[in-house]
Amino acid sequence: MGIGGTMQHKVLGMLVIAFVIGQHLNAQTCTPPSVSIAGPSQICEGTLTTLTASGASSYVWNTGATSASISVSPQSAATYSVTGYNSPSCSATISKTITVISSPELSVTASQPSICSGGSSTITAKGAAVYSWSNGATTSSITVNPNTTTTYTVRGTNSNGCKSIISMTVTATSSPTVAIAASSSSVCAGGSTTLTASGATDYAWSTGETTASITVSPSNTTTYTVTGSTGQSCSGTASRTITVTSSPTVTIAASSSSVCAGGSTTLTASGATDYSWSTGETTASITVNPSATTTYTVTGSTGQSCSGTASKTITVTSSPTVAIAASSSSVCAGGSTTLTATGATDYSWSTGETTASITVNPSNTTTYTVTGSTGQSCSGTASKTITVTSSPMVTIAASSSSVCAGGSTTLTASGATDYSWSTGETTASITVSPSATTTYTVTGSTGQSCSGTASKTITVTSSPTVAIAASS
Repeated sequence: MGIGGTMQHKVLGMLVIAFVIGQHLNAQTCTPPSVSIAGPSQICEGTLTTLTASGASSYVWNTGATSASISVSPQSAATYSVTGYNSPSCSATISKTITVISSPELSVTASQPSICSGGSSTITAKGAAVYSWSNGATTSSITVNPNTTTTYTVRGTNSNGCKSIISMTVTATSSPTVAIAASSSSVCAGGSTTLTASGATDYAWSTGETTASITVSPSNTTTYTVTGSTGQSCSGTASRTITVTSSPTVTIAASSSSVCAGGSTTLTASGATDYSWSTGETTASITVNPSATTTYTVTGSTGQSCSGTASKTITVTSSPTVAIAASSSSVCAGGSTTLTATGATDYSWSTGETTASITVNPSNTTTYTVTGSTGQSCSGTASKTITVTSSPMVTIAASSSSVCAGGSTTLTASGATDYSWSTGETTASITVSPSATTTYTVTGSTGQSCSGTASKTITVTSSPTVAIAASS
């Protein structure tokens, strides 16, 4: 072996020694952490508990959590593992199994889930070893006497210390407050009234009837009693006295039994102390204005609420239907029109006239009214408005007010809707060619036949006589 080979062996030996020393040093540097888990080994069903790891600088749980503590609520036995690290390459893992203990399966029953106020019910719980009620009792059964609907809650604990909660509601029904309403508390001999009980579901009357409403016809003052009960057999009682009295004889007097439409008459009842009319009024006398023949009825009662009835028919005579016809409903200022009333025999106009026809000359728009009456003194009224239209203000515009002999100009009228020129033309604009100075007139009218007039003079100028003079 030469010198070169010896050197290679020496270098290789030194590398091996360095590797061994490095491995030894690494083994001395990594001290695995002493990881532990604190927390219960068994819990009650549905309980949330905390597991806390210790002994390392960082943690990774099999749940994925990286905190030292985790909260868990297993539904069945479960194992939780955590790996603790002092460094990325130096770790230790530990596990903890939690056993889940079932909570007690509670049940509760009531001897009477629904009672009358003041009654009692026994509530019994089963399924646990120890009981604690919301009313402070610790027995499995309790007897309660609620005045109002009440919910009772019990916490049951089994031998493992696990708890469950269950409730029972006892409905307390108050005894019904029974009342009797009477359609009338006082009836006339031979009359009847309806008694209606309320406040319960079932009823038993002193008459033997069992419906909520009964109709009675006492021959003398009588007290009726009803007992009302509910589905819980709770009951209450009420009584009602019906007084029997004689009926008054009621009559009606009318100031007039026949009126014109729109007229009035006074009806006066007598024979009782209190009155109720078919009109809703409650005085002895009422004034009515019927639009058609009408029968009015009054019920009169005495202090004993006994009543009698009377009726009175008021005949209505129709008023005449008056109308006004106008020869023209629109006139020009200063014009006149004839108004003719129909539908009656006698007339009275707002102008003071009393004939069927009148002629009027309104200076401005005016409404005329006439009242027509018949032999029965019934009357009707009608009105008619006569519109007064002002005459139009007609003007003429000329394209030129002066023309040469043989020339022409256009005249345009405005201010109306229809036109009539002194030339015989009827358009708004005309073209004229006067041979001499001429005045043109136009009459303009509106739809109401009111008219106005305007004139325009067109001056005709002779053409100049032109001559030429020569110097030689």
